[in-house]
Amino acid sequence: MTVSEPEAQPETRPGHPVWVMRAENAEAEKTIAQVRDHIGAVYALQAPSAQTADELAGDIALLREALPHYKRKEELLFPHLEAHGAADITKAMWGRDDDIRTYLMMASSLLDGARTSPTPDNLSSVAYQLEDAANAMADVAAREKDTLIPLALDRPTAAEWVQIAQESGEFGYSFIDEPPAYEADATVTDGEAAAGSDVAAGSNVAAGSDVAAGTDVVAGSEAATVPEGAKIHLSTGEFTIAQLEAVFATIPLDLTFVDADDKTRFYSHGDARVFPRPKSCLGRDVYACHPPKSQPMVHKVFEDFRSGERDSYEFWIHRKGRFILIRYFAVRDADGSYLGALETTQDITDIHELKGDNRRGADIRRADA
Repeated sequence: MTVSEPEAQPETRPGHPVWVMRAENAEAEKTIAQVRDHIGAVYALQAPSAQTADELAGDIALLREALPHYKRKEELLFPHLEAHGAADITKAMWGRDDDIRTYLMMASSLLDGARTSPTPDNLSSVAYQLEDAANAMADVAAREKDTLIPLALDRPTAAEWVQIAQESGEFGYSFIDEPPAYEADATVTDGEAAAGSDVAAGSNVAAGSDVAAGTDVVAGSEAATVPEGAKIHLSTGEFTIAQLEAVFATIPLDLTFVDADDKTRFYSHGDARVFPRPKSCLGRDVYACHPPKSQPMVHKVFEDFRSGERDSYEFWIHRKGRFILIRYFAVRDADGSYLGALETTQDITDIHELKGDNRRGADIRRADA
């Protein structure tokens, strides 16, 4: 009798998000050890110099390589865990990830002074923050191994793991090269898609017909038959679904709509998004889409919109050398009833620098071609 080998678990296959997390954490362990050794040498220095400050800058850069790992986990994996009642765990882990970001930010800030005046105290202050960051990174890796990964293996479906893998590249990877593409067993994902389809198989929208209010039509869905000419009629005109998708992709703003129940329902998908938006954010509580430290402000924005206290909020930040404008608008119907909120995000760096007039027209989309 032939005894077949047991089938390998999906998470052991290269490219599976759990395989990626484990591979990154294995490399992170080596990086943490390297940085800890150097920190110990800094503490023992009798005559530190500007070169020591440069070496500490290298340590900061090494540890910062871990940040895509945390962001990818928070944006892609956490929504699936929260949907299964694990919000307390994800919130605590996100808070610990933010500790690491804070330590690295403080180290970078203190490094400026250490470079100007590389005294033992100044250099040690940077090293202390790096030590805290390294310790927190080791703690997070242990929590992922002992708690998060075992929990995650029981939660997302095979199709959801494929979605997580497909969207991971937008966030980047930590300490490893881009992994191979991951695809689950087609028979498993096909079965899940059929069971969880938003639009029943065989549903039709007649070419040229109105899409009735309350009708769910999923663009690109294989389960629904949506003829090319099907149109969505609005009060001031009409679109085919293909036109509407293309318009949203062309508008030079990142658009996100949150409904009256504080659930994320839509985001635009242009080529130059300022902040990545995974599909897993759809249907997610908007507060859970933000770090714990930012949630009080997010609550205030939506509470003020709902109460009618305010109709808009504007924020602007500098990020990676760019000037970013973030605006929130209350969305209300003709009677003033609250329907939700629209978030717009725009890189206004080039707009902010405009001078004089341009009456001939510039092709901004090909300016760098």
